[in-house]
Amino acid sequence: MASPGDLLAGRYRLEEPLASGGMARVWRATDTVLGREVAVKVLHEHLRDDERFTARFRHEALSVARVSHPNIVAVYDTVNDDEVDAIVLELVDGITLRQHLDENGALAPDDVVEMGIDLARALLAAHRAGIVHRDIKPANVMIGFDGSVKITDFGIARADADTELTLEGSVMGTASYLAPEQLEGRPVDGRADLYSLGLLLFEACTGRTPFPGDDPTSRAMARLSVEPLRARDVDPDVPPALDATIDALLRREPAERIPDAATLLGRLERIEADGGDEDPGIAPPRRPPAGRRAPAAVVEDTAPQPARRRPRRSRAGPVLLVALVAACVALIYLLVRPSERREPAARTDGSPAVALPITAAIPFDPQGSGTVGENNRAAPNAIDGDPATQWTTEGYQQRDFGTKQGVGIFLALGEDATIDQVGIASPTKGWSAQVYVVPSSQPPDPLPSSPTATVSLQDGNATVALPGGTSGRGVLVWITDLGDGPAPYRFRLGEVVVAGRPRG
Repeated sequence: MASPGDLLAGRYRLEEPLASGGMARVWRATDTVLGREVAVKVLHEHLRDDERFTARFRHEALSVARVSHPNIVAVYDTVNDDEVDAIVLELVDGITLRQHLDENGALAPDDVVEMGIDLARALLAAHRAGIVHRDIKPANVMIGFDGSVKITDFGIARADADTELTLEGSVMGTASYLAPEQLEGRPVDGRADLYSLGLLLFEACTGRTPFPGDDPTSRAMARLSVEPLRARDVDPDVPPALDATIDALLRREPAERIPDAATLLGRLERIEADGGDEDPGIAPPRRPPAGRRAPAAVVEDTAPQPARRRPRRSRAGPVLLVALVAACVALIYLLVRPSERREPAARTDGSPAVALPITAAIPFDPQGSGTVGENNRAAPNAIDGDPATQWTTEGYQQRDFGTKQGVGIFLALGEDATIDQVGIASPTKGWSAQVYVVPSSQPPDPLPSSPTATVSLQDGNATVALPGGTSGRGVLVWITDLGDGPAPYRFRLGEVVVAGRPRG
């Protein structure tokens, strides 16, 4: 049995358990080779006696590891030896959607749409790779403190599904979120994930499930004969288009649902763009229920029903700085506290520095493993004009990254420019960085031999003056010291701006 302090594969030191389910226990762990935190999912010891199950567990983990997507928790490694079977995963600094709903109640509709877009993108990537999750539920959706949304438990979910008809007739999964075809033991494809996602989105909108019942089994039985509630019947604030989309996901027969994740993604993106005020009429009328076989036994669902409370939006919108991005000098001036403000270096030709357009912010982690980059989805927060939204590094046990040289964020400029200053807004204390100006609009490979400028042990915001005449098409902010702790250490970047003059 795994215990704190155990070293798996000579590399992953277990620190503390984070969660436990019917199949595995998840541990916070340290990758002692790369010096970073990871999550390690250890298969329960009693399940290792089923050789077919463990073989599928390993195979599916390797399959999911090939699906690289910012909305899917990355699989870094597997551990298979005489003592333990485990999957090494990206550690998400955040909470599950289940926890969020239990603590805060229903989300605002626009937050539900935004989350639905992220989850549809994840399912699209998985389904195109031939992987069906089969256990989409709020407990398997991670909400990062950086605003990221990620689906987890792909590896075990698929292995469970492959063995579901051999485990005494039971259907593995969470009763409250299984599609009707799963309950009846019928063949399952990606449309089952879409049904479960519809249940999740309904609950996120309304704070309850769309089917009656006092317990998970009765709600599952109702799914085979009772039409679901409409979200707008529970909460009139749900936009008509979102209500219609959720209803189309919850059709009992797979052939009557939204057909695939790509179609769902397109509809959610249109709702986000248009506001969702118009009912698009995207699904045919519901058919009367037909006779159904009794479902196989289901696994107990212990998740409580959340209270119906609507919190304020959890993501801060752009404020203060949006109107000021036309003048980079003023923007840098506002990014720092009054006691730290300074004027930009004077240009030798007398022309003023302006805000240079940044076409992309790209996390840069050349020594990392798994998904390329670092907290990729949050990267736009670094250039959105709002210091309250942040891009953060992952958590590390050592503030100097241990065996890594550092990580960074690369800023691609729209054109060649002479660059005078880089303004960095950060709440982190005691951080250090190097700034590289490079001729390309792509991250440098390898890292240049010497930086253009350095920042040492900075408390919070910084304005970095560059040598006169520095020119290029890209700027790399390379973090070398994550700042004051405690561990895990993280650098938080609220906003970065580049001041200079286009050379066109």
